[in-house]
Amino acid sequence: MSTPLSDPLGVNEDIFEEQNEAYEYAGRLNPYLYSNDPRLDEAAQKICSDIGFEGQKKLILNQLKLLLLNIIELKRSNPKGVLRYGRSNAYWKEFTKDMPNPWGISSKIDHVIDRMKEAELLHVRLGFVGEKIKRQTRIQPSAKLMENYIKPFKLLELPVELHKEFPLVHVHLKHKSKYIKGKIYHVRREAKGSTAIPNQLKQMKEQLRSYNTLIKNSDIRLGDIPETKELLQRVNFNAKNRSYRVFSDSDITAGGRIYGGWWQDISSDLRKHILINGSSTIELDYKSQHACMLYGYCLGQHMENILGADKDAYTFGNYPRALGKAIFTIALNVRNRRNLRQALLNKFTKEFSSDDEGKKNTAKQCLAFIEQDFEGVMDAFEDLHEPVLKPTRYLYSKSMEEKWWRRFQFYDSQICTYVLEKMTLSKTPCLSVHDSFIVEKDKEGALRNLMVEAYTKAKHIPDLSKCIPEIKSKKKIIKRTLRGLECILG
Repeated sequence: MSTPLSDPLGVNEDIFEEQNEAYEYAGRLNPYLYSNDPRLDEAAQKICSDIGFEGQKKLILNQLKLLLLNIIELKRSNPKGVLRYGRSNAYWKEFTKDMPNPWGISSKIDHVIDRMKEAELLHVRLGFVGEKIKRQTRIQPSAKLMENYIKPFKLLELPVELHKEFPLVHVHLKHKSKYIKGKIYHVRREAKGSTAIPNQLKQMKEQLRSYNTLIKNSDIRLGDIPETKELLQRVNFNAKNRSYRVFSDSDITAGGRIYGGWWQDISSDLRKHILINGSSTIELDYKSQHACMLYGYCLGQHMENILGADKDAYTFGNYPRALGKAIFTIALNVRNRRNLRQALLNKFTKEFSSDDEGKKNTAKQCLAFIEQDFEGVMDAFEDLHEPVLKPTRYLYSKSMEEKWWRRFQFYDSQICTYVLEKMTLSKTPCLSVHDSFIVEKDKEGALRNLMVEAYTKAKHIPDLSKCIPEIKSKKKIIKRTLRGLECILG
């Protein structure tokens, strides 16, 4: 059990003890939420008047409105959830120096939160020292806040969007992290002309703007299914419809995957109910994409030619495929079995707290194998993938430069953006979940062709013609060979 730091505000410990999982995986306070609904301003003015804050009124109101927007999103997505943020000047500097800060948020928000705690509108637990790391402060709305302000002003009905200054390209410099008093600090900033090839960055932002405009002007929603009403309450279809890219280096050659769409936050079983402009949809994805890249790029042959056409890269023994996929993906990013085991435990422990019963059951099953038979699992995994372990070890990277996941995420993100760009130019809405795509059913043929074409025509990636994976859907699997590729490309 972690030891709390001295808390001059006092803490309702029971709230946090009863919701330990929500506390552990608290969502970060989002500085980019926005709404121009007059009810937000009215509620903020009322709270400000009732409590009596000290300081510049406009600045206080902005901090208060952003806090209310985050509470609205929290109550929609997870009624028992918790928000986290840092109570240091350094925490907000990234939004004033390296990232846009549209609300002008600073450590002044501490004053707002502290006064709301005194007025019994928030439950607050300050950052505390765990076994190895420092935790950020956790906050949670109280019943008094809900009954006196959120419900009377009908704030849960507010349309919440992302601010117009929301950055479309993020750079997370994890490899330049600094260790200060045992804590890891990651540099995060918006990609600008000085952090990337200017023409490439400009083109990238224009593509994202065009794509986001098409998605915003299209009718994309879930069909009439039993879960829809609940999902409408916990998934913000307005704020979660602006896509952006996240890179892992300032040269924009690592990472680069697209995030932001609400369709990425729901299960594949629910995604099949998505409607685009009133039409039913189909989802296609690449099978074992990174495994195919490792074999094709490093060994010069398609994976099925080495393992056999009947072998799946993530299936071995009697172990769950989800476990095999997680092992392969993480093995691209760690140095040894010990680190891999810890990463697996972290991943599936987090997924075990999911509201998705299917994901929760899979995580429970995988955790049992990791805890009780890890060496046996790894022996079976390494037997299957011996070609990329002997004589040259391509898994378990020794250094950051050799971590294949950095390259492969960049490659798959370039492939993804190629597909989305071509679909956008044809005015065809297309939703992406990294290596899968959702389109109207009558657009399936065009999508399949583009998914293959992208492997040879996407920019800033090497020749991946020997890495083209199978393209699969719920109904069937289509194998794309080099001969098929030649037919498509003419």
